[in-house]
Amino acid sequence: MRRLTLEQLPTILVRLSSDPRIVAPENFGALVSPGGHADTALPSWHPRADISTMVVQVEGPVTSFQHSAVVTEQGMTLVFGNIQNEQTHQIIENCAHPDARPLLGQAAKLMGRV
Repeated sequence: MRRLTLEQLPTILVRLSSDPRIVAPENFGALVSPGGHADTALPSWHPRADISTMVVQVEGPVTSFQHSAVVTEQGMTLVFGNIQNEQTHQIIENCAHPDARPLLGQAAKLMGRV
């Protein structure tokens, strides 16, 4: 089992944008199509960096928007339509790597996100 500290959990410097001119067209089109979903699929752990791909906080500009679901090899969770605290809890419980879950949960509590 990997031993992680709060300092090892990454903070990615990005800011969410819902501007359709910036968002990847295939994701935006999927979301606004009748019955469409815009899902994010990624591994829960980055093997080369040996760190969780789930992050504590997002700050700064990115080209993203509210996704319908998050999927990893650990599981999936529907996030669209849920409040931020519920999204955070479900992503940690269902999608994060088991070695990162305790510290992600601790960090989320410290930030008032669960």
